[in-house]
Amino acid sequence: MKNITSIPLTLLALACLQANAAATTTTPPSTVTAAGTGYSAFVGESYIDLGEAMQPMAMADMLMCIVAASGAPLLPTETYQAVADFGLCGAGGGSTQANYSSMTVQSSRTSADVAQNANIWIHFKPSTSSPVMDINFKAEMSSAPTAKNHLGVWQLDWEFQNPGGPNTWENGHMKSVAGTGGFAEFTMANNSAMPGENPINIYAKIAMNSLTAGTGRVTTSSPAKDYALAFNDTIVAIKDGGTTTCQSLAGFVDIVYEYNLYDNLGALVDINAEIEFTTAAGNSGVLGQYSYWDGSSEQTGYWAWIDDNGYPASDGVTTVSDRKTPATKYTITWDITGSGSTAYQTVTAVVDGASAAGSAHVFDKPIIFDTSSSQLATTISPLTDRNNDTDTITTSDLDSDQLTYNGPGRLWGIKWNNSGRKFEAALADGTALISKSTGNDIAHTSKTYYVKAATVGKTPVAAADCSALTGALVTASSLGLPTASDIANNPVSLGAEPTVTASPKIKDGALTN
Repeated sequence: MKNITSIPLTLLALACLQANAAATTTTPPSTVTAAGTGYSAFVGESYIDLGEAMQPMAMADMLMCIVAASGAPLLPTETYQAVADFGLCGAGGGSTQANYSSMTVQSSRTSADVAQNANIWIHFKPSTSSPVMDINFKAEMSSAPTAKNHLGVWQLDWEFQNPGGPNTWENGHMKSVAGTGGFAEFTMANNSAMPGENPINIYAKIAMNSLTAGTGRVTTSSPAKDYALAFNDTIVAIKDGGTTTCQSLAGFVDIVYEYNLYDNLGALVDINAEIEFTTAAGNSGVLGQYSYWDGSSEQTGYWAWIDDNGYPASDGVTTVSDRKTPATKYTITWDITGSGSTAYQTVTAVVDGASAAGSAHVFDKPIIFDTSSSQLATTISPLTDRNNDTDTITTSDLDSDQLTYNGPGRLWGIKWNNSGRKFEAALADGTALISKSTGNDIAHTSKTYYVKAATVGKTPVAAADCSALTGALVTASSLGLPTASDIANNPVSLGAEPTVTASPKIKDGALTN
């Protein structure tokens, strides 16, 4: 079983991507880092981030990790049960806790001279409280990786099904073959219509022409993009329409998207101060409750964000679905002031269930950290950026005068630079955050928490010259891509799932006995 540190399949040939310099860290007390604590046990997701052009490759890496977790490569002629924590493959829905899903695997290979085939019925639970999602995999493994073809020869087809229903949310087809000169050639086609998201069609191809160089092309339907990329062992060039970016593979900058907090004994601070939801129209949103102390009493209210401005146009109620457990409903009562582009939407009530007559939803109270100019140095210690221990974090790196923690992975308040596609600051693992003892902290007690990154994108630094890839980039722009017919011509028809009563033989990709 692999670590959650995830390198896109197409760049595995570039050894330098697996040996990037460690980010700045600091050392919290030994009670936090001791063996067996949540802090020491947790390994966050880390991946090479080359932008949207490489997102399909990260997905491919995740799916291959799941096949490895099934144990099919270890048991070529058996039908058995397996269990795996898909969070180790980056498919845990953001959960920081182990959450095991079950798999039935039917693996067959008649001789050493033919391909191994595996049918895999997966019953995936994104979280302990969510309904089971059925995922069917059909894998064919023909040849192991070689010195030239570092991916081997294989094919994987899959479909994600709606919990409790027959409709398919997502399906796809990907394969690796020995291409030009015997070097790896990878293709993927993926059609997705996940609830709460716009339908997306992705088609990708990567063709290596040596052990360290290759070309690629990726198209997506939403947003409509056609990327071309070329790389060698030192630089990568990515063309998006008329714009080409040039990046160096000699160094990386950590962009931390999610943080967890741990207490002084290294235990995860597991609160739920917000809800992720989808509307009936398919918009995604986040809803939470804020609290503050006005000097004499506690004041509370609700905040809400919905993508694509999907707010109601008038007063009333909206029933939404929990993003991770769609069968769970919440009803939001809105008060709309003004109209059109100047409308101001206020949430006045949130209840559990599909009607306004439900019980008020109980949010955990957020943890507030004072980052005003007078308190910043006291609140964050050390006050240095994760990527550079000589770069001091300042109030200009933050959205407001406070950081807010709403639960695992949900630390808000660091400013996002949209043009640069990065946050203005990144906290080092082990950084101490001291909550407020007065003011916005409702508990009115000062406590110290310790940061650990949960999701990190490692972005290559800019390079000055990619002229050596000019010709390869032209070639990449004309690469032939798979199509929807590649999915249709490779249906995932597994038949009835076998009944297996024996205990699982595989756990997280390893034999249990």
